[in-house]
Amino acid sequence: MTVTLAWLLAQADLDLRLVTDVPGTTELAWAHAIDVGDPGGLVRLTVPDGPVVTVLSPTTKRLTTLGRKWRQTLEAATGPDERDRELDTPSPLTELAPLSEHRSSADGSAPNGSSIALLLEHRGASVLLAADAFGSVLTAGLAALAQERGVDAVTVDAVKVPHHGSRANVSQALVRAVPARHYLVSTNGDVFHHPDDEAIARIVVDAPDGATVWFNYRTPRTERWDDVQLRAEHHYDVRYPTDDTSGVVLTLPARD
Repeated sequence: MTVTLAWLLAQADLDLRLVTDVPGTTELAWAHAIDVGDPGGLVRLTVPDGPVVTVLSPTTKRLTTLGRKWRQTLEAATGPDERDRELDTPSPLTELAPLSEHRSSADGSAPNGSSIALLLEHRGASVLLAADAFGSVLTAGLAALAQERGVDAVTVDAVKVPHHGSRANVSQALVRAVPARHYLVSTNGDVFHHPDDEAIARIVVDAPDGATVWFNYRTPRTERWDDVQLRAEHHYDVRYPTDDTSGVVLTLPARD
């Protein structure tokens, strides 16, 4: 995705902002950054004979926050990983509706808030690549896009679920703002035991009937969602890789 994004940016006439323009920074932290301005702002990239990419995140505020914490963030990311990896022992799943409505704290991580989230649309197929973006920022951008298009919500083929399925990023409002046929959860759950039950519950409770949740690992936490009774009650399906090394591949057909 890095190469693809760099190529897309090169094709567009954009106002790319240097991170050194952020107050409080004195060194060149990276080459260029892109932001959508205020929450609900949109940046659109149209590639000739290629996809239309709508940037939904980050906002100027979130990039400014990262700029002020850049050195600390960089040291944490490049230093030794001393986090404990405790055994994950998830509880059985029961009633999903109350779980989906459970109040969760919002993500406050500066690196996550700076994530570049994209809506990619090409030949009738569409994917929301949500990175680790804040749910509130994504929801505001999707609401603005829905208003622009004169629809209640931005329906897509697939959503790469933000922040590995964290309860802090996957809100009910976000799921309702972007109905999809497929939801992709990318994590092995080693450190933070993602995906959180609340996040997946919000997806299966509020997603369109017949939606499929794709997990790129079958773990004790993810395999609980392959429950016949839960799938029948909430009208969803699940997919897993055939083995621990193959991952999952979702193919979206072109419609034009």
